[in-house]
Amino acid sequence: MQNTEKTTSHNRIKEIRSEAWSLQKLKFFALILVILSLTVVAMTWTELERWRDLSQNYINRKGLTLVKTIEPHTLGFIENDDIDGLKKLAKALTSPEIPDNDVISVQILNSNLQKLAESSPEFADTTGKFVNLPATVVVAHPIHDPDSNHQIGILRILFSNKLFATKSNEVMYSGIYFLLLAILISALLSNYLVKLYKQPVIELAEAARKISEGHLDTQVDISGHDEIAVLIDSFNQMSRSINVHLNDLREKSQSLEKRNFELSTLQHIGRSLSSILESEALFESVVDNVVNILSGVKRCSLMLVDEERKEFVIKVAKGLEPEAIPDDRRVPIEKSIGAKVYYTGDPVLINDLDESEVSTQLDEAKVCRSSICVPIKHSGKVVGILSVSNRISGTAFTETELRLVEG
Repeated sequence: MQNTEKTTSHNRIKEIRSEAWSLQKLKFFALILVILSLTVVAMTWTELERWRDLSQNYINRKGLTLVKTIEPHTLGFIENDDIDGLKKLAKALTSPEIPDNDVISVQILNSNLQKLAESSPEFADTTGKFVNLPATVVVAHPIHDPDSNHQIGILRILFSNKLFATKSNEVMYSGIYFLLLAILISALLSNYLVKLYKQPVIELAEAARKISEGHLDTQVDISGHDEIAVLIDSFNQMSRSINVHLNDLREKSQSLEKRNFELSTLQHIGRSLSSILESEALFESVVDNVVNILSGVKRCSLMLVDEERKEFVIKVAKGLEPEAIPDDRRVPIEKSIGAKVYYTGDPVLINDLDESEVSTQLDEAKVCRSSICVPIKHSGKVVGILSVSNRISGTAFTETELRLVEG
C-alpha cells in the first residue's frame, strides 16, 4: 500500500514537472519573441526614417535646382501678364514625356495668392474617385521683382517621393521576413534553453527530495563552469552545511539532555534538604552540589539569619579569601545585595557587576562580574542566603539558572 502511494506520488510529480517545463518553454518563447520583435520593429522604423530623410533631402535639392532654373521664365511671364505662357510652363514641367518625371503638380500664384496657372495630370478626371498617390514633397519658392525686390508670385511644385515609396516597401518586406525569422529563432532558442537547464534542475529537485527524506549526504555531480554549475556547487555546500549543523545539533541535544539531568538533580537535592537545614554537613553538601551543577563557580557561600542580632551567620564560604571572613563568621545585615534578598524575599541576578555597586561584605575578592543571590526559606520565611558569583568559564548566569538555584 505504501509503495503504491509512493509510485502514485512520483507519477504525479512527473506530470507536474512536465507541465512546468512546457510552461517554462512557452515563457522562454514569449520572452525571446518579444525581444526579437521589438528589435526588428526598431530597426525597421529606424531604416524607414533614414530613407525618408534621404529622399526628402534629395527632392529638396532637386526642387531648388529646378526652381532656380525656371524662375527667370516665370518672372518674365508674370511681369508680362502672360497667363498662357505660365500655363505652358506648368504643363511642360509635369509632362509625362519626360523620363522618370517626378513632378506631379505645379501651381503658380500671384502676390495675393491667386492661382495664375496650374498643371496636375495626376489629378485629372478624378472627380468623385479615390486617388492613391505616392508620398509627396512640396517645394514652395517665392518669386521677387529684381528691381524692387517685392514678392510678385509663388511657385509651388509637388514632387512624387517615389524613392521613399520604393524603399519603404523594401524595408517593410524585410521587416516581415525578419519577424518570421524571429519567430523561428524564438522557438529554437526556447527549446534549446529548456533542454540546457532541464536536466540539471531535475537533478537538483531529485537531490532536494532525497534530503527531505533524510539522506543529508546527497550531492549532485558538477560539470562545467556556467551558472548552473555555480548553483549546483551552492546546493552541495548547503547539503554539507546542513549535515554539519545537524550533527552539531545532535551533539548539543545530547549536551542539553545531560544538562537537564544535572539541573533536575540539583532541584531534587534542594527539595530533599529543605527540611533539615540545621545540619552543617548538609550545608557543605548543598554548596558543593551548586558549584558542580553550575559547571564550576569561583565563589559560593551560604549564610543563615540571626534575627535578634540582625546579622548573617556564615555557614559555608567557598572561594573567599580567609581575611575576608570575620573571626566570628558574622556580618551585619546592612545595605547589600544579601540584605535586599533578605528583606524582600526575592532572588537577585546581576551580570557585569561593577565595583561601585552594592554587594555583601563577604565579596571582597575583585571583581564580581556575575552573581546570583537567592533566599533560603522555611515555611515561607527567609532563614538564610545562598550566594553564587563568577562562573569559572567566564560566562554570565541566566534566568534559568537563577530559578534553578532558587528551587
